[in-house]
Amino acid sequence: MKAIAAIPKNILTKSFSEMRKVNYYITGIIGLFGFFFLAISELPLSAIISFALDGCVYIFLLTTLHIYILKFCASRYHKQAKYFNFWRYSLGFIGAILIHFLIFPFFEYLSGIQSEFEFHRTLIFIAEGFIFASLTFFMHNYIILSYFRREIELENSILKMRSEEAKNLLLKKQIHPHFFFNSLNTLKAIYKKDMGLGETYLIHLADFMRLAVSNHYSEATTLKEEIEVCENYLMMQKIRFGESLQWNKTIENPEKLNWFLPFFSLQPLVENAIKHNSFTKEKPFHIHIIQQGDQLRVENRLQPKTFKEPSSKSGLVNLNERYHIWCKEEITIRQTEDIFFVEFKLFPYENPNH
Repeated sequence: MKAIAAIPKNILTKSFSEMRKVNYYITGIIGLFGFFFLAISELPLSAIISFALDGCVYIFLLTTLHIYILKFCASRYHKQAKYFNFWRYSLGFIGAILIHFLIFPFFEYLSGIQSEFEFHRTLIFIAEGFIFASLTFFMHNYIILSYFRREIELENSILKMRSEEAKNLLLKKQIHPHFFFNSLNTLKAIYKKDMGLGETYLIHLADFMRLAVSNHYSEATTLKEEIEVCENYLMMQKIRFGESLQWNKTIENPEKLNWFLPFFSLQPLVENAIKHNSFTKEKPFHIHIIQQGDQLRVENRLQPKTFKEPSSKSGLVNLNERYHIWCKEEITIRQTEDIFFVEFKLFPYENPNH
């Protein structure tokens, strides 16, 4: 029982209302059972009603008294297990016995059955007091520990959610610096060749960064917004590679444009495809963005470079981790002889886990 004394005081206080509700239920159940068993005896109706009421009142007073004793001990001896337990159980047992002695004569008088005081009745009252007090202690302890367990589980779930949000934000922050650095280098090179193209590139870069920064703290976004971010990126690459880079999107159901996916999901996929494949004007490279049912697929025909750049595949790992944090599912990555694709599920809600 030392654990009860160590439970935070606010948890003990919050559990009192639940104890009161349980007290009402227990009182009603004891009253019904008492009435039933007394009814099958040969006692007069007045005696049956009186003794049944005696049981109800006794249990109600006992359980209520134990709550007030618990309040007293929590306020005076919180985290002092020795004193907490001594006063709680001593006062609880004594109170259980005294209540019996105080109320029984009254209900005995109402029943119309008078009997002489006998020593064995005292022993019965003491035994019943210990039994019902022990049951009340057990019931209240169970309620306190259950409430405490629920509070701990709630706190753990909140901490887990915050941890996942922080991890998700960290993963997103790993993307932007890398992309922005490469884009500035590209912009510098384009300006040296053609200032007009450089201006166009800069416009798409500004639009891309505006959308990226505006949703920087968002965990998810709509497919429509994500395609807009991705198309700005692809237009920037189009300026670099010209007609050798082609793409198209197929939206089976326009309503799915309002469904959700993790923010910044498409751009890393098309960037990965461009990075690992070769393409020329004579042999252009095609990227397809396809929405079918509740699935979104990004696929490309394999045109691997002769010289393969070293890759840690951190982009796909990053996306898969963020996607798992968001919806507890995994992305699908497949490669055949001539096709590579990544596929994942769209959700109608921004927070599929809640």
